[in-house]
Amino acid sequence: MLTVVLLASMAGARTHAAPPCNPTQPWQPILSLQGRSSEVENVAWSPDGTRIASGGEDSYLNLWAADTGELLLTVPTSARVIASVAWSPDGAQLAVGGGGGAMNTIEIWNPQTAARIRVLTELLGWAFSTAWSPDGTQIMGSNGGGGISFWDNDTGRLLRTLTGTPFTDYVWSVAWSPDGSQFISGTGPFDNTVKVWDSASGTVTQTFRGHSTTIYSVGWSPDNSVVASASGDHTVKIWDPITGFVLQNLTHGNSVLSVAFSPDGTQLASSSLDRTVRVWNVATGDLQDALDLSGTTYSVNWSPDGSRLAFGSGNLVEVWSQCP
Repeated sequence: MLTVVLLASMAGARTHAAPPCNPTQPWQPILSLQGRSSEVENVAWSPDGTRIASGGEDSYLNLWAADTGELLLTVPTSARVIASVAWSPDGAQLAVGGGGGAMNTIEIWNPQTAARIRVLTELLGWAFSTAWSPDGTQIMGSNGGGGISFWDNDTGRLLRTLTGTPFTDYVWSVAWSPDGSQFISGTGPFDNTVKVWDSASGTVTQTFRGHSTTIYSVGWSPDNSVVASASGDHTVKIWDPITGFVLQNLTHGNSVLSVAFSPDGTQLASSSLDRTVRVWNVATGDLQDALDLSGTTYSVNWSPDGSRLAFGSGNLVEVWSQCP
């Protein structure tokens, strides 16, 4: 039987006094959330901006108050490692993708009651990436078995799994287009492509080649104009989703593990093994700021209003604020 441990008395948050905005340093740290003994591998901001979910190299899902840093609860999942976390569009559910041993599952949780709603088990490998359709009716999950699966959110029924010819190895990341008519995937370490798919037919409509090694993260801009990919080749590429042309080529000092567009689509955040989170201007490719951290950053996520970033740094969840 799964139990939920409330940790309000154990909440660990260091709140940094926000200094006056410095034009040369437009981002500043405001919270450092301590509640994990292992590295944080993913963070996800709730759609209403009030909570941050995090998971990592253990089986526990943590839920934090975004404004105060209070650790609201921690939930022991059945996975050995939590590989992905995603909120439903209405914020009423959390999808937690896991792996390790026989526990290759996506668990659906109610973040208000901490009740587990269902477990999706038809995965061929680790659930590296999970994503809800924009209308909330489907859950998409990529896995280490080289496939992308889709489930009906109301029933948990497996709708289809796309495998075979388009794949030669792991699918590390998936993301829907804003209207749900398409989605993208990133693979590696053999194929190393970004693929654009038609959601209705499940067919590949575009294949983007340009990365020299594994693509760990993909994202679709909120205005539907561009897509981004992050790779072990130390680069982030911004692509035209129609032509497949590379519009911007952005560089880190080590493998790039996560990308996220700002809610207005004008900025892109990327996190890397070089222990930085970098913020870029999407239109020009200019580096706007580089946030130097003490630990590896596997995942980065924007607040819904675009004013803050949350990301993992070692075993911490860091929250930084953008100067107005």
